[in-house]
Amino acid sequence: MSTTGDAVAEPFELSEAVRDRHALSLEDLREHADPEVPELCILLATVRSPQLQNGTPPLSTEGGVERGAPGALVVQRVEAVPVTIGLPTTPMPASGYALVLAVQGSGGTASRG
Repeated sequence: MSTTGDAVAEPFELSEAVRDRHALSLEDLREHADPEVPELCILLATVRSPQLQNGTPPLSTEGGVERGAPGALVVQRVEAVPVTIGLPTTPMPASGYALVLAVQGSGGTASRG
């Protein structure tokens, strides 16, 4: 018997509800030539992402979520999030390419400059 409930169930259900309500798509997809990494075809884009945490970024003291009816999370604002995709230009090895996913969320930007 558990008195605390399933620690994963509620966040999973919330993430599924957000995903179902807010379809994301790449906008302004373009190629970016970078002579420092000629082995990659670099694509830049933007995703308009619903932000659910209330307060003013950077959320150093705020950041809760508000639930509307029927329990859905309320979108506080929509932010343009930069996306960088690197595709190898070299022939694929027999074992395939590795997939690397880096998510920046602690401040700063994805750009080098």
